[in-house]
Amino acid sequence: MGLGNLAVARRLLRWAIAIKEKALAPDHPSLATTYSNLAVVEQRLGNLAEARGVLRRAIAVDEKAFEPDHPSLATNYNNLGYIEAELGNLAEARQLMRRAYGIRHARLGGQHPHTESVRRWLAQNDPGFTREDSE
Repeated sequence: MGLGNLAVARRLLRWAIAIKEKALAPDHPSLATTYSNLAVVEQRLGNLAEARGVLRRAIAVDEKAFEPDHPSLATNYNNLGYIEAELGNLAEARQLMRRAYGIRHARLGGQHPHTESVRRWLAQNDPGFTREDSE
């Protein structure tokens, strides 16, 4: 995806958020999904602080809308973990990745590719992590 496409995506996602914020309740899961998508675009554009803020909004909405072990939360914790790691906040990244791993392991099983990707990150970046931490 070229930078031009990301700029267009960002503009369209911001437009979608403005519409959804007028049409939906502030804690509607559809808003969280759009916030999460915008965070990915911001991250790819190198706007890590903006991505972090938008993703935190997505998590706040999802935490109100869903149970604590919902897969959407795992995705957002995982994505925020990568951002925190890029920002040099490794302790925060580890905590978020452990939460993502716990949800994914419980919901998807230990062999699922999404679970395994978080496990690999933790194995490389969290010396205290063992697979049994979330079993």
